[in-house]
Amino acid sequence: ERICVERVESRQPLRRVINIGDRNVLTRGAAGRVLLAYLPAEKRQALLAKDPFTNEEALEELRHGGYTVSLGEREEGVTSIAAPVFDARLEVVAALSLSGPSVRFEGPGYADRIAKVKKYAELISRALGSR
Repeated sequence: ERICVERVESRQPLRRVINIGDRNVLTRGAAGRVLLAYLPAEKRQALLAKDPFTNEEALEELRHGGYTVSLGEREEGVTSIAAPVFDARLEVVAALSLSGPSVRFEGPGYADRIAKVKKYAELISRALGSR
């Protein structure tokens, strides 16, 4: 499972709310998939056997690209983008994600949102001692 440990609320009246302490599976949703992608292969395989929603090819693509996107996987109408946060040992210790109503992720700003999530995940990683 993954647990939400921090959140920043949107000022928009229509928003996706995840509460601190909420638990979700690793096989669905962008943040879960980030954490799943960096687990040891044996643990990944066990989780994928229980819920084959994603696959090793998609997880390898995530590791190569440094982010993933969820389009309504856990909740219809919600999109999320997530990137890994690394510690000083270069181990993934968290996922940084941005989520909200899918209509806000459409159009020309989409690539900018991906770039910002990756950038801030990298800045947090550096603050944790990652290179």
